[in-house]
Amino acid sequence: MFYEELIYLWIGFILFELFPETTLNLSPFLILLKELFFLLSIITFKKFFKFQRISGFWINFFNLFVLVLFVVDLGFFGFKSFLNRYYFSSLLGFLWFLHYVVLIRVFLFGFSLAYLKIILGMMSPIIILVLIENVLAILNLKLENYAYPLIFLLVLFVSPVFLIKLFPVKVLEDIKIRELVFRFFKTFGVKIREVYVLKDFGKKVYTAGVIGFFPKFKYIFFSQPLLDLLNEEELIGVLAHELGHIKNKHAFWLLLVLSGLPLCLTSIFCLFSFFDQLLGLKVLSYLKSLPSYHTETLSALFLVFFSYLYLRYGFGYFLRQLEREADFYALTILGNPKGIIASLLKIGEISGQIYKKSWHHYGIFERICFLQQASLEGFNFKKFYIKNRAQIIIFWVMNLILILSFGFLVAEI
Repeated sequence: MFYEELIYLWIGFILFELFPETTLNLSPFLILLKELFFLLSIITFKKFFKFQRISGFWINFFNLFVLVLFVVDLGFFGFKSFLNRYYFSSLLGFLWFLHYVVLIRVFLFGFSLAYLKIILGMMSPIIILVLIENVLAILNLKLENYAYPLIFLLVLFVSPVFLIKLFPVKVLEDIKIRELVFRFFKTFGVKIREVYVLKDFGKKVYTAGVIGFFPKFKYIFFSQPLLDLLNEEELIGVLAHELGHIKNKHAFWLLLVLSGLPLCLTSIFCLFSFFDQLLGLKVLSYLKSLPSYHTETLSALFLVFFSYLYLRYGFGYFLRQLEREADFYALTILGNPKGIIASLLKIGEISGQIYKKSWHHYGIFERICFLQQASLEGFNFKKFYIKNRAQIIIFWVMNLILILSFGFLVAEI
């Protein structure tokens, strides 16, 4: 659920950054009418549809609806130009996009402050970067290029602290489980600063996760329903899976995939430009002949569309591979998949999602089948590990080759 909305929040942020400013004047009356239309639409929808469960289809539908409204705000109402009169960064634009997401939650799917904290926590690295940019602009400070990677590393260092402060969590008080968690990670040479429990926010969620890159700022959290559901052996299976994420540096590799987004967009543009000139399509020539605002708007929508494809399918693919890697790592260190399979079965049965597909984790039944097959036929974890790293590196190298080769050819043509 959170992965879907996180992608759309990223897309909303990118859209505001790329969308050109307009000379249109914002009409408060029209904005009010648009807001009323938005509220009436979701209230009317709720009247005719009763949601027993939040399905991925409806979440995607309303997230897309929000994106359309946001494009209307930026393009028809000149909302970006209006905001930039009073504030110079994308923070207000992001908050405006977020208000749509919150209202849909309030009127359709149920809303809690805890849910908002989770969303803000997941977006905290971007928010911190924007705030740093704002402070530098206010102080009129211009940094050398080499300073920006250092700022990025600083954000990586401190964002887990902000994230855990924003998340609706409390310190795990169960002494027995605390000792089990710390003892398990200590056995494998991993330091965890604290163990947290995710508070209730209106629905039962069965999840666990690791936050942080560095030992002094590395936290693990569990949802309370998960702790209530699992016995000790099953909890160890979950811990082994999370250990797989830590030991195999999945946070770093996923960050590398995410940072490949601008690289991928650049290579797509180079390819498109090359074939446009080679085949004589003259699409770019036509776009250049349009008023600059139209050209910039179409370019922004083009980039946002491919950003969504990248995050949903490219990033989603690597997410699935690393999740499977964490499962297989747990199998390797435990010697058998009994605990992790039992935990997955319990979660699947009680949530009713055992056969549901997942674009970011694989479905629960799929994961169980993978583990059973690997345990019966034997499994070469090292080979699987190398394959995943090679795919990410090849992805980066191929994009660089495309940019350098086709970019040069476009310039020559």
